[in-house]
Amino acid sequence: MKTKRHILIFIDWYLPGYKAGGPIQSCANLVNHLKPFYNFSIVTRNTDFGETKPYLNVKSDEWVEIEEGIRLYYISADKLNPSAIKSFLTSDYDALYLNSLFSIHFTLLPLWYNKAIKKVIVAPRGMLGKGALAIKPFKKKLFLIISRLSGLYSKVTWHASTPLEADEIKTVFGEQAKIVSALNLPPVKTLTYFKRTKQEGSMKLFFLSRISLKKNLLAVFGFLKQVDRKINISFDIIGPVEDESYWKQCQREIDLLKNSNPNLKTDYLGPIENDELQKRLSSYHAMILPTFNENFGHAIADALASGCPVIISDQTPWKNLAERKVGWDISLDDNGKFVNAIETIASMNEEAFNELSLNAFNEALRFYNDKDIVAQNVKIFG
Repeated sequence: MKTKRHILIFIDWYLPGYKAGGPIQSCANLVNHLKPFYNFSIVTRNTDFGETKPYLNVKSDEWVEIEEGIRLYYISADKLNPSAIKSFLTSDYDALYLNSLFSIHFTLLPLWYNKAIKKVIVAPRGMLGKGALAIKPFKKKLFLIISRLSGLYSKVTWHASTPLEADEIKTVFGEQAKIVSALNLPPVKTLTYFKRTKQEGSMKLFFLSRISLKKNLLAVFGFLKQVDRKINISFDIIGPVEDESYWKQCQREIDLLKNSNPNLKTDYLGPIENDELQKRLSSYHAMILPTFNENFGHAIADALASGCPVIISDQTPWKNLAERKVGWDISLDDNGKFVNAIETIASMNEEAFNELSLNAFNEALRFYNDKDIVAQNVKIFG
């Protein structure tokens, strides 16, 4: 009987963490779908994103087998050093999979020290998108120049999750870059559709993402200022604060909205664990995410899977949503269309809304059941 190939994965944050958002989901979904084909060893931090306290009930600094063919090494902060990283890079593995571009300990050091593992795959996770590179551009451009001159990425295979990301990789690392394309996988779970109540002239709206410049939460407050003041809107913000100074700007806007529009209620709910998310989102009417750049957009998939149409920017792989009657993908230069989309959903009665909601759910269902995506991802490792 043929032995499964063994894949070593480095990722800054992994399950049971959830505050780092999409990268955790992307990696966990890949492992859960591909475990019939490969064995996985995963090296990650023993804390969640933005936290200093280790996970409860998780053993640190030793290999822990969570199920047959999947083991994790939760490394503590005091053990996270070049020597420790080097010790993992042995010939026991057939491939090395790195889930970042700029991470010192979980991408750069493994690349630098690796001599034993011949096949190395790097998933940039959207970090080469124009919107992502425009944030702290000097540091990122300097890093990319140095990495090209040093040849740090010269022998890697790139995992591009969309055709656009493949083009972004070639733009930065040249046409000769070796690329394997595979869409991000959905979670392994059963979806359930929930009808919801809806009154004309009111809606429950939510934002789901990390709170940072890239996700563009501030723009939402600008849209809400322009919405017809007769509309009753409950707007909830879900996600961890990544950038404290940016969040302070958002809080000022929240206060201004509370004082100027009695029909608008805004609450910050903080992050919500993935296991609870679908049920929590089933009471909302729409998600809004005017992001500057998304490599995939797990929050978008989560919203659709919960029957929520989405109002998003056109800087994600989710396109032509209005044609399919599942939401809107809008240019960031067109504030009026964002406002119009909010008012369109708010004006719907329950029957009209639940038709749109069911369309959104079925869109997610098609994605969750697409077997071709699994086949694409199997090819990443050969």
